Amino acid sequence: MIGAICSAVYYYNHIYYFFDTHSHSECTLNNPLDSSGKSILIGFADLHDLLSYLYAFYTSLQIDLDSQYEILPVCISSKDAEKDVTKQIKNYFDDQKLRNTKQKNNSYQYIKVPKFVYMKNYMQNRRKEKNYRKTEADRKKSQRENSDIRPIVRQRELVAKRKARKTEDFNKRELAAKREVRKDTNYRRAEAEKKKSQRDNSDLRQIERQRELVAKRDARKNEDFNKRELAAKRDARKNKDFNKRELAAKRDARKNEDFNKRELAAKREKLER
Repeated sequence: MIGAICSAVYYYNHIYYFFDTHSHSECTLNNPLDSSGKSILIGFADLHDLLSYLYAFYTSLQIDLDSQYEILPVCISSKDAEKDVTKQIKNYFDDQKLRNTKQKNNSYQYIKVPKFVYMKNYMQNRRKEKNYRKTEADRKKSQRENSDIRPIVRQRELVAKRKARKTEDFNKRELAAKREVRKDTNYRRAEAEKKKSQRDNSDLRQIERQRELVAKRDARKNEDFNKRELAAKRDARKNKDFNKRELAAKRDARKNEDFNKRELAAKREKLER
């Protein structure tokens, strides 16, 4: 018996007979495309021929030849063949039952653990080792010093931060941390000096100005922003001081020839339309 195939081999009158109840095609092997297969009883005068046939037959059934097999000897006597065969078959099934019960008792129960849980526990245990922590620190240091790897690592960090910022809990924690940091007077002083140095630098000032303009353009595309801006302008026009300043600014602008030229050109374009 090999796999799920149970066959019989017996020797009689100098002939080795092979009997199998499974489907066999005309070539005496298994053919899955042939639905008209039959049982087979075939004889071999030489034992080597029988073995060659068994190899070919089990290969046609796609059974691994290295798999476990069982051999059960059966003896048929001429005195009371029917009772003897029945007894042998009963002994066979009793033996199989005993084997199965022993196998169940001795079998180990393996608990399936998800791969990510296994890897997480594995890496946590590894990081407890001093040598591993040291090698990991050296590896990260060498990566930071490598100009080719540094941009890749930086890009990964940026992607991870973008994903993290999409979560509300992360944003709340980040805002709380920033508030705590801003309470420190030394931090506020350093931040103010940094901004002052940026304003004094003409190149940085121009870059910052460009960023502000881009941000304003993007904001003006938003309807809510435009509504708020219009409402703020209406409220400002109700203020007398604001109106005075605006009128004074317009009078000063009209004194400028370039402004008047641009104003006239704009009016002509409107009339032409």
